Amino acid sequence: MVGIRPLKKIWMDGRLVDWDDAKVHVLTHGLHYGYAIFEGIRCHETPKGSAIFRLSEHNDRFLNSAKVYRMKMPYSRAEIDQACIDVVRANGVPTTYLRPIAFSGYGEMGLDPTKSPLQVAVINFEWGAYLGEDGAEKGIRATVSGPASTPARFPRKRNARRTTRTARSRRWRRPRPATTRRSS
Repeated sequence: MVGIRPLKKIWMDGRLVDWDDAKVHVLTHGLHYGYAIFEGIRCHETPKGSAIFRLSEHNDRFLNSAKVYRMKMPYSRAEIDQACIDVVRANGVPTTYLRPIAFSGYGEMGLDPTKSPLQVAVINFEWGAYLGEDGAEKGIRATVSGPASTPARFPRKRNARRTTRTARSRRWRRPRPATTRRSS
C-alpha cells in the first residue's frame, strides 16, 4: 500500500481537528492491550455528490461490536453517522475510505480497559482497490485460515441459534476414559 496522503480534518471525540493535531499518547491502553473496534466504509462519487455506502448498516455493526466488547460508547449511531458525513464534507474528497474506530485511551495501564476513557475517531483517506487495481477485473486467490470456531469465540445472545456443538449439547457425549473398559 502506498502511504496515506494527509487530508485536512479528522473527527476525534466529538469534533473535527486538523489532521496533524489528531494524536494519542504512547501509553494509550488500546495500543498496549488491543482493546479497540473499527469499521471500514467506502464512499463513492456519484452525479449527486458523495454517497457513503450503507452508512447506517456499517455503523450499526460498529456499535454492535462495542456492545460485544462491553464498551460504553459515548456517541449514538446518529452522531457517528453525522461524524462520517462531516469528515467527508470537511476533506472534500468525493471517493474515499472511512474508518470509524473506538479504543481505550490514555488512563491506567493494566488489563481492565474500563479504567481508561473510551476515545472515538472517524478518519477518511484515499485508498484504492483493497486487493489491487486488477483484483476486481481478474479476480483473486484467497485462503482463509485461523482457529476453529468454538462456542467460546461467539458472544452469548438470548434466543441465538447455535451452529456448533457444546459440552452441554444433548447430542455430544464426553468419551469414556480408556481405563474404564469392561472385562468379559
